[in-house]
Amino acid sequence: MSSTGTCFDIGVATCNSLAQWRTALCAEYDLLRPDSKAAIDAFESIEAKIQQAFSQERHCGNGSLMRVLPTALVARNRETAADLARATSQPTHPHPRCQDACDIYACLVHAALTGSTKEELACQIHSITSAPDSTTTATTKITDSTLLRRLQPYHSLSNWTSKPSHQILSTGYVVDTLEASLWAFFLHRQFPRRRDPRGQPGRRRGDRRRHLRRARGRVLRHRADTGRVGRRHKEDGLGQ
Repeated sequence: MSSTGTCFDIGVATCNSLAQWRTALCAEYDLLRPDSKAAIDAFESIEAKIQQAFSQERHCGNGSLMRVLPTALVARNRETAADLARATSQPTHPHPRCQDACDIYACLVHAALTGSTKEELACQIHSITSAPDSTTTATTKITDSTLLRRLQPYHSLSNWTSKPSHQILSTGYVVDTLEASLWAFFLHRQFPRRRDPRGQPGRRRGDRRRHLRRARGRVLRHRADTGRVGRRHKEDGLGQ
């Protein structure tokens, strides 16, 4: 899914990992019968090698986070969204930090699509990243300590909206991208609504677009990998 309707970039890490998949599949898998044990073993061996190669911390880019949105759109429940998000990240960004970031993002989008408010979404992040205790019933697979440390200070919506812009990093690092896109999303109020001829709440298209531009502008004013963070927020806004 592209914010422009066409694929304009897949990222260096994604390109490198897919190139390794292609080389390995051509050499070790393509001549085997797909349903044979030899083919299954060959595929599992290739997968293990690539995961080992790209599971280092230096491969924690935002490529899989950039493409994870559709998993939340097709998932029937939160658990499915999380599982699909992780499965989507694994071929190119297998590091647990990347998978955890995709898990969090997909679950938040799924929650938004099922009616959660921004206040509720902010509380869900706190629930996901808090250490389990007697006061929470949330179950989570999020284990990466670096990602948890970055998100744990956000206890409520006010923590996001009061965060100074100079403390938000805009890079290709998956943790920075997740935080920056969520910050831009939470920082701006809900889009203004009007009533349509049937008396139901609606949105004024012009106002909606202006709010989207302002929110994206805050991200795009940051340096480094602003394009990807901005596109990530564009998808956030369009999904509201």
